[in-house]
Amino acid sequence: MDFTRREVLKKLGLGGMVLVGGTIVKSPLTKSQLAHASEDKKWKQFAGSKIVFMSEDTPPTAAIKSKIKVFTDLTGIDIEIIQEHLDIVSEKVGIDVRGRKGAYACFYSQDKPIGAPFYKHATDLRDFEKDPSLPKTPGGVGDGVWLNRFLDITGRFFGDSKIAAYPYDNAVAVMMYRKDLFEKYSPNFESEYGKPLVYTNDTTWKDVLEICKFFKKANFPDVKYGIALQGREGWGGQLDYQRVSYANGMWLEWDFDDYFGSNQPGPCKWGDEQSIMTMGNYKELMKYAHPDSLTNDWSGANTAYITGLAAMQPQYGEFAAVVEDPSQSKAAGGRTAYALCPKGDPEWIVGNGKAVNGTNCGIGGIAINRWAGKDLQKAAYLFALWSTSHDTQYMVLKDVGGTPTRKSVFDMPDVKEAFDRKTAPMKKLAKPVEMEKGVMVDEVPLMPNALTYGPILEAIWKPQFVVGPKVVKFNEYIQIQTSEIQQCVSGLKTPEEACKAIKQKTDRLYRV
Repeated sequence: MDFTRREVLKKLGLGGMVLVGGTIVKSPLTKSQLAHASEDKKWKQFAGSKIVFMSEDTPPTAAIKSKIKVFTDLTGIDIEIIQEHLDIVSEKVGIDVRGRKGAYACFYSQDKPIGAPFYKHATDLRDFEKDPSLPKTPGGVGDGVWLNRFLDITGRFFGDSKIAAYPYDNAVAVMMYRKDLFEKYSPNFESEYGKPLVYTNDTTWKDVLEICKFFKKANFPDVKYGIALQGREGWGGQLDYQRVSYANGMWLEWDFDDYFGSNQPGPCKWGDEQSIMTMGNYKELMKYAHPDSLTNDWSGANTAYITGLAAMQPQYGEFAAVVEDPSQSKAAGGRTAYALCPKGDPEWIVGNGKAVNGTNCGIGGIAINRWAGKDLQKAAYLFALWSTSHDTQYMVLKDVGGTPTRKSVFDMPDVKEAFDRKTAPMKKLAKPVEMEKGVMVDEVPLMPNALTYGPILEAIWKPQFVVGPKVVKFNEYIQIQTSEIQQCVSGLKTPEEACKAIKQKTDRLYRV
């Protein structure tokens, strides 16, 4: 039976409207002529072409999409940006690259769920960097222009020297908390616990548990729970648990350099005393968290926070743009403060492990599909170059709320001012928003995400920043981990049973 092209794409799970890679219109200039042409002609060499970018539905991609006319004016290239939940992106990219179809000329490459399993299907970006027919971007694309080892995180895998992706967005976890509620209910908390209700960089996960118990028991009219967590099965749940496990003893599943990862990790450490203790404490924490925490991903936790149900959330800095928007958020109007994630507690650590403010990330990269046509790859590279350039990152941060990965953006004077709410540039709202009766907000931070950059920059240059585990079977591993955590938190298994089950299943996954 003959299938139409649309039917074939549908069977591949790629959707009937997606062009395979896109369409290409080449410049009449030869490669040699382009090598000596102006930068403008190099940017416009594929004018009239179309490329397809598959991305997670993140705030940074929404911001890039809102400014895409700048790219089309620069290059003459039409770009279709498809935004899906990360699980769907991983599935569709996997189907595409394993089938060598090249349906997405470029794709969003989160370092662990997409980069680790599929990096071999990405073109080595160094090939484009040395191509004289392609334009350059100010500052270049070498290691030194990005934040700390971000190119290692998104671009390098398992000892391979190739660069598989450029750092595209910067999602590092911070603690967002309702400073107004902490101040309002501090007398109540102090009368019960003998200390003020405050959050500092020395606040531990044990302290957070106390705060959660306090809010849940008090049943205040304007907040119900102390914290919203992200315990959903999959990557969201793995990241959520990792912040607690790393904070308490800097515990890692394996001993290898997280930035490069390993495709032969060997026996894991699950089932040891520290893993069992952390599992028990995480179960207790979940008992007093927002009730949807076991099924929340990052967006679900943010919804609980901005609707006023939770007083805290460990969350990625890119969500500050929503948190600070009074039309969407009860936590806007200067009510939210941003800090490092909680510190480990000596009582939660086995042996001599160190207590740190365990902070983790999902640094999104942008990769070029090696199975797309050669000229489509070059056209897609122009988008990768433009979207990760200094000017674009600064424009998107300033105008809509991007998440820069280049050091140079953080060095801009107005961006530095935006780190602190007291000095942050503000913009007037066209119409004031009534947050609650009698409380009006008529201006918002111009660069809301920058309010998180103080704790983010403090975190990424220190040992409290955990990247991995970057392993080739990452998606299979996190399903094992989060499924067992769910069973433990739900009371179906003890912490010891869950940790030992993770150990057995993970070692079997890697045949050790």
